[in-house]
Amino acid sequence: MKRRRNTQGQPASRGYFLDVAYDGVPTYSGLVGYQQLDLAVYDRLEVLKGPAGLLSGSGNPGGGVNVVRKRPQDEFKLRTEFNAGSWDNYRGMIDVTGPINEARTLRYRALVLHQDKHFFFTPSQPENKWLCYGSLDYDITPNTLVNVAYTRQRTSDPAYSGQPVAAISYFGNTSPYFLNVPRSWNPYPDWTQYKWDTEDKKVRLEHRFGDDWVAKINFNRRDQTQEFNDAFPYAGVNPSNWSTQYARRHYIYYYHRTGLDSYLSGTLPLLPIKNTLTLGYNYDRFTYEYKGAPIKTVNAVPVFWPNYIGPNLNPYTAGGENQTLQHGAYSQLRLTPIDPLTFVLGGRLTNYFAKNRAAFPSMPANWSYGAKSNHRFTPYVAGIFRLTDEINLYGSYTDIFLPQTQQRADGTTLDPRVGGQWEAGVKGEFLDKKLNASAAWFEIRDRNRSFADSANPGYYLQAGLAESTGVEVEFSGRPFADYEVPLVARSLPGLDIVGGYTYMKTAFLVDKNDPGRSINSWYPTHLFKIWGKYDFDGFLQGLTVGAGVVAQSGLSGSVNTLNEARHASAYAVLNAMASYKINENLSLQVNINNITDQKYYTRVGGSNTYNTPGDPRNFMVTLRGEL
Repeated sequence: MKRRRNTQGQPASRGYFLDVAYDGVPTYSGLVGYQQLDLAVYDRLEVLKGPAGLLSGSGNPGGGVNVVRKRPQDEFKLRTEFNAGSWDNYRGMIDVTGPINEARTLRYRALVLHQDKHFFFTPSQPENKWLCYGSLDYDITPNTLVNVAYTRQRTSDPAYSGQPVAAISYFGNTSPYFLNVPRSWNPYPDWTQYKWDTEDKKVRLEHRFGDDWVAKINFNRRDQTQEFNDAFPYAGVNPSNWSTQYARRHYIYYYHRTGLDSYLSGTLPLLPIKNTLTLGYNYDRFTYEYKGAPIKTVNAVPVFWPNYIGPNLNPYTAGGENQTLQHGAYSQLRLTPIDPLTFVLGGRLTNYFAKNRAAFPSMPANWSYGAKSNHRFTPYVAGIFRLTDEINLYGSYTDIFLPQTQQRADGTTLDPRVGGQWEAGVKGEFLDKKLNASAAWFEIRDRNRSFADSANPGYYLQAGLAESTGVEVEFSGRPFADYEVPLVARSLPGLDIVGGYTYMKTAFLVDKNDPGRSINSWYPTHLFKIWGKYDFDGFLQGLTVGAGVVAQSGLSGSVNTLNEARHASAYAVLNAMASYKINENLSLQVNINNITDQKYYTRVGGSNTYNTPGDPRNFMVTLRGEL
């Protein structure tokens, strides 16, 4: 299925898509292709790099993101935020929290948000978003807490997945060259629209046994409806008459996710050495039903007049159901036999199965069973050596296990993806703990990852042994608070910096189709990010300025094994901000993105999609209030 890039991001790490957990509850394939709740709901995002399967079950090797919702507070606070920016982007939010009773054992939090947003590409319908969020905390006893939360979000968006490219011959091979068109050119009809309706419910129970042991149970239920009514270029563009083939669809999907995570953690008093034991169990069930009018193609459509075609008004004739279930137990034991050395040992037993069937309005059929695994053990081992009070060395190994639901042309399901990841690095605090820095080397090897079967559209084959290897360096802090800065000759107590560099290479080591080719050519080999923010004092107190740059090497996208790959050049994007604290309750901020108006591609894809231009220069003004 084509995915819109505006509201359905695909975050990745180390050459693989990331998994997601909601308040610690793992969700199978929850990020790729599914709209997420607005970030205003969340207090923080916790990123775990490396295989996420140890605690969550089957997982991608790149890592996972745990999104943590905002919690009620025991002091009254009211926060407001209003934004206005380029391309008629308007947004408003109100967030209020506080105690309900005098003892403050019952607390609440409520948030409402609305956004109306246009885009740099034209013509297009605006994105319209409404969100409401409510949460309650109740201290049943001083050691027992229950939390409930409810979120509802509705959005409607234009359909946009980038620009098509030129074709050597009409419906023939695709060339490696982009069309000479402006970034704002939108090849999609202006009637295309995606609609999402998301309802999310959460319950959390936590109990502490003295000072050492804690038990937590998190339950999450998410129901989503997605309707897409669109038309998109189905092939490369014939440069002789600027026409191509378009495809029209109209589908409705109903997604249902039920997740549970529970664990007990504490210290074993009978062990003579320092230790921490965690025992847990989680459950994840994902089902969906769909109905729709399948793709209908229209030939010889002029790409500069996409409204030449109208919506797919055919009746729904396709339907189906799909179920995926995984559950299992996990454990982790941290041992410190001698003071500078700590070992971390862990493992998980995973049960997994998937099934699907055709359903009305298709001809109903019996369930067809796909990927299945019982009591699959996934081990994990790590060692941490405290070199000094400020510097730690570490190394780890983790198994990879990821069942797949894609099918071969003969009807069989692909084998699970298996492999392992090795990682070693150093983490430390420097300059009197004013600067945190880390460096890591990683190597991931996995076998059986899927790729499209060109001889049998809609089916897949499995690749051989793939490898992703690289180095990551990260740093953050306020390093110049008490040190003179070169060329400045004074300390900069108000300067915060954060940044990092990643080098990564991916390749198929053993593959009968194309050994040595890159796994995912749209990931850059080099990626560098840095951001600095300075808080003034003295007569400029209240003023903050900041600037940052994101730079990466070029991208390439393979058309197929018969055609040459297309390439996008390396680029650097410069952003800046300034804010001023008007008084204790009010502040004003201005952000300018892509100051130099750099022209670049965020991703290079196929002949008809994912050749996505980056945003031109734009600004955002934000007014924040707090009581």
